[in-house]
Amino acid sequence: MEVSHQSAGLRRYSDVLAAPGVARVVCAALLGRLPIGMGPLAVVLLLRGEGHSYGVTGVVVAVGSLASAIGMPLWGRLVDRIGQVRVLVPLGIVYPAAFAALALLATQGASVAALIACSVLAGATLPPLGACMRAIWPSLLATQGLRDTAYALEAWLQEVFFVFGPLLTAAIAVIATPWAAIVTASVLTAVGTLWFALTPAVRAVEPAPARPKSRAGALGSAAVRTVMLSTFAMGVAFGIVEVAMPAFGEEHGSRAQGGFALSCFALGSLFGGLWIGTRPPSRGLAVRFTLALVALALALLPPLVAPSILAMCVLMLIAGLPIAPAFASSYGLVDALAVPGTTTEAFALLGTAIVAGLSLGTSVSGAAIEQFGLTGALALAAPCVGAAALVSVVRRASLVIPDPVA
Repeated sequence: MEVSHQSAGLRRYSDVLAAPGVARVVCAALLGRLPIGMGPLAVVLLLRGEGHSYGVTGVVVAVGSLASAIGMPLWGRLVDRIGQVRVLVPLGIVYPAAFAALALLATQGASVAALIACSVLAGATLPPLGACMRAIWPSLLATQGLRDTAYALEAWLQEVFFVFGPLLTAAIAVIATPWAAIVTASVLTAVGTLWFALTPAVRAVEPAPARPKSRAGALGSAAVRTVMLSTFAMGVAFGIVEVAMPAFGEEHGSRAQGGFALSCFALGSLFGGLWIGTRPPSRGLAVRFTLALVALALALLPPLVAPSILAMCVLMLIAGLPIAPAFASSYGLVDALAVPGTTTEAFALLGTAIVAGLSLGTSVSGAAIEQFGLTGALALAAPCVGAAALVSVVRRASLVIPDPVA
């Protein structure tokens, strides 16, 4: 019986990809978003190779991330008003040009101010492909069950960027040069974004017919605010882990070995996303969301006593399992409860929340390691996710999906 349930679950993935236009759109979005996992490492490798300090390098990367966090929901709101094609096509040209210009300026000995300006422009014009992809699932898939699987697919594809993006960057930097990795990322973004925007399925999507009455836009939804708060708290935990794992590697051999633990964390999420997509559709997405957060908080406790890199990799693989299920549930909640006409903006706001949380988490983790040691810093991750779960419980009334009108 269990085998038949698993078979039916896996068949939902094939049903999603077999729907008209879906496979082409997913491939284009995947290609266009792969550089998300390539960009930061490529910039670090390039600027360090050109002799810039870690301080300057960190500032250049940070301002680009901040600009992206601010720009994403603004572009999302514009997409809701005028449609995806009219927004994505210009961004698919400007962002790659700005990112490639950063590589050119760095190799030509440009000033730090010029590098920061280029990073800000690139970050501010990063195409909101993730938000656009999530927003069009209802128009691509007729049934809620398939949309649940599609959001699970989205959640684990997100991990693909962060597992394979840095690997691709490192390979290009070794075989060629770091600036070649940036140029490659720019080309991939341009091709993927324009391919996505010009596919028939995306061109057929009309701007949202409903306009929100409030200037708050997507933030007018209590559910979106709740999911954003929880996502922000998760992001803080992820930022803590991103700094703590290299530090753990440094204590047990080399800083690079900590990267294996981070990859295992992402790999665990990928497996969790594959599994949750095989589950039957459920209207209890709020419960799934909370349970995934509780599981993640508990799973981040055993790594505190990991005795070796190998043990840490195994524990982080297990800890990563609830991540994609949590994100998949959050996407389903936003899909169901966003203010009509603000769906793309709402999904973009989740990206802003995770980036803001990551930024805070990385800074907190670095200071905590110096003040309390590695274990003391890593111990902050679980309470952050616990806070995310608490938010979803305290504000559970905002996450109730109303019964469909007969």
